[in-house]
Amino acid sequence: MSVKGGYQPAVIEVQAGQPVRLNFTRREASTCGEEVVLPAFGQRAHLPENQTVPLEVTPAQPGEYEFTCGMNMYRGKIIAR
Repeated sequence: MSVKGGYQPAVIEVQAGQPVRLNFTRREASTCGEEVVLPAFGQRAHLPENQTVPLEVTPAQPGEYEFTCGMNMYRGKIIAR
């Protein structure tokens, strides 16, 4: 997932109950994209510029799970079906 002015793609559809690996690569110097926060999974990670950072989550139930930057300006979501 590319981080530059937001998340691309901003919406990811996955299977509920299955582990998912999200690979975040920050492609900008802006400090807004320095951190990603996945509150439903109790995870956050620092994203160094031009480095890929993998995060693994398992959405246990169908639903929508939001993720944001540390400043809550960039937004994306995981849709588990």
